[in-house]
Amino acid sequence: MPLINGTSGPARLQGAQLTAVDISWICLDEPGCLRRWRNLARSRGFAGRLSLYLCDEPLQELSLWEECRTRDAKARRQAGSFPNLVTTSIRNASEFGGGLLSRIRTIVPVVNEMVGRTGSEFAGNQRPSYSPFLKSKGGSPKRRLWFYTSCLSHGCEDTEATDPSADGRPGYVIDQPASQARAPGWLAFEYGVSGELYFQTTQSLSTAWQDQYVFGGHGDGTLFYPGSVAGLGGAPAIGGTHDIPIESIRLKRASRWPRGL
Repeated sequence: MPLINGTSGPARLQGAQLTAVDISWICLDEPGCLRRWRNLARSRGFAGRLSLYLCDEPLQELSLWEECRTRDAKARRQAGSFPNLVTTSIRNASEFGGGLLSRIRTIVPVVNEMVGRTGSEFAGNQRPSYSPFLKSKGGSPKRRLWFYTSCLSHGCEDTEATDPSADGRPGYVIDQPASQARAPGWLAFEYGVSGELYFQTTQSLSTAWQDQYVFGGHGDGTLFYPGSVAGLGGAPAIGGTHDIPIESIRLKRASRWPRGL
């Protein structure tokens, strides 16, 4: 709760709080889990920031979309109307979602699908295609458009490391230029995107000082380093009285979103 409502004790930034609280679809398998989250959010004042992470990257797989619809139906049985989030493009949701699009609250395409390059499936500015979704009443709270970066920004496997389609994409791996970690906030401003989703910040935390290679990139999913008082586990000794998380320079760059979003 301290991180959710901004009462985290001796925080350096008083009042800082999570801007979104996403519940994993795994919650649907625990009786009463979704209702408890809804009731807690209402009582503690963060209902407007709560959503169910319904499914991740169903792409154009009909079987995955069927699973999304099954989860949606299960969520409605358990807690009635509940805001949800799906990582997909508006095109894929429309063509393969089988009506689920009308019940999505937050749609989150990968940034490569928001502004595609010439010759790609999503060539050109795709932002206008999301306007009808955002303007539709769609119940309350209102609908949202976020985006996310992924290994598509640098090549998801070793064999794709030199894929020219990944060159110059925004992302957070160590090997990329500093400008690419700064870019998402400005792209969000340019294309009217209200939030950014990132899958993990401590993916390789235990080995962060020695090895962060995963998903074809160094540092993908790892934005913090372990700060050890005594320098245990290969970490440098930072001194002091207690261990702390150390934010990466990439995270500092990414945190500077333009005002007005």
